[in-house]
Amino acid sequence: MKDIKNLSSTGVYAYTTLISCLICVPLALFVEGPTLKAGVDAAVAKVGAKAFYGQLLLVGLLYHLYNQVWFLGVCDDGCAQENTMLYTNK
Repeated sequence: MKDIKNLSSTGVYAYTTLISCLICVPLALFVEGPTLKAGVDAAVAKVGAKAFYGQLLLVGLLYHLYNQVWFLGVCDDGCAQENTMLYTNK
């Protein structure tokens, strides 16, 4: 647990992404479970399994990379402090 304090910004992003997935995926499956399966089946029937899962993977990858670049570029020096100062000084 001591190593968490010494993570780089990339490590912090990876850690928060992992924790978010562990919290959100089970909740999403619980809430959306029955309709999620029907929706995936309908999408696969419409465009095909290879295209559907390929696009799903691509969207997930691009979204992850977008967030990681933003996190590295904007939040490297303490994003929470900068955003707080930005909104309280208006």
